[in-house]
Parts: sequence; structure tokens; C-alpha cells
Amino acid sequence: MQFTNQIKGNPLVERKNQTEVAGYGSQLGTIMDFLEVLEKTCRLDPDKIKDPADRRKVERFLGLLRDINKAKGTEISA
Repeated sequence: MQFTNQIKGNPLVERKNQTEVAGYGSQLGTIMDFLEVLEKTCRLDPDKIKDPADRRKVERFLGLLRDINKAKGTEISA
């Protein structure tokens, strides 16, 4: 898989992060896992969010999380 060469910030640092720390997928996976813990802990209910734009953001996140977990075979009950 090839990513764009138009990296923002310091390209040397970005390359080092990707090769020595974690690739993009691993970084995003860690962030999604963390956000899932926050969502479970806070028992986030999109219906209680008054701002429609914020509600859509939460619903999109929860949908993405469900789809990722389904693809990984680790579906969660919502």
C-alpha cells in the first residue's frame, strides 16, 4: 500500500514514526480502541446530544466502530 508523499510536518520524523513506532493502521487502531473505551465508560447516547451536527458525528463514529469490529470479528453489543 502506498501513501502520499505530501506529508505535513517533518518527513523524517513521520517516516521514523511509521517504521520504528507504528504504522498508520496501528496508530488509528489504537486511537479507535481508546475511543471505544471512553464511549463505553461514558455510556454515550447520541439521542441525548442536542446539537444535530454533534449527534451526527457521534453516530458516524459509532457506525465506524461497529463496522471495524465486525470486519475484525470482534463485534460489540450496542
